[in-house]
Amino acid sequence: MNNYKFLDAKGEHMHTLDNRPLYGTSSIVGIISKPLTWWAAELAAVECLEAGEKIPTIREEYLAAVASDDKKKAIDALQKKYPIFKAARFAHFTSKNKKAEAGTDLHLELSNYIIACIRDNNGVPLEV
Repeated sequence: MNNYKFLDAKGEHMHTLDNRPLYGTSSIVGIISKPLTWWAAELAAVECLEAGEKIPTIREEYLAAVASDDKKKAIDALQKKYPIFKAARFAHFTSKNKKAEAGTDLHLELSNYIIACIRDNNGVPLEV
């Protein structure tokens, strides 16, 4: 019989098996976030390079928007002024949303696999 525990008395929100931490899909996202950050930046770069627009003042305007008292409003105005800026900012979001259903399906499969490992195999990974 496995020794599963959920620890949260000190806000640790940790699942353990035989006193070893279990990593779920949410925890693993932190591990893969670096590749996802690069993916987002690369999609934005491709969007801009395909458009071929040159906006010499974009960096200064962006930095001013970020430094403004109402960053959201300033960024929205910048996106309205430069549609390519908006397209680049949302390139990763658009791509991610197109693949969302597959990601949700994968999350469910991973979750089912983890539960099966705990329930049926004492926490040891099962052959797939």
